[in-house]
Amino acid sequence: SFWAGLTPEQQAAARTLGWHTAAMWDDGVSPSSGTKAWVQLTSKQRKAATTLGWAKASWEAEAVQ
Repeated sequence: SFWAGLTPEQQAAARTLGWHTAAMWDDGVSPSSGTKAWVQLTSKQRKAATTLGWAKASWEAEAVQ
């Protein structure tokens, strides 16, 4: 699974953003944070997104509008 390939730090970051199960991540299910603009994320969520490789521009490019 894709989830299994994440480091423990990346898995924790994904959980912070709302991916509560490996299946959600592996199936590409977007958590509620995925519909928010970068500025709407909490500082903890922004840090988690950064851990997973997103920055403001890349997050908003993928966010569901």
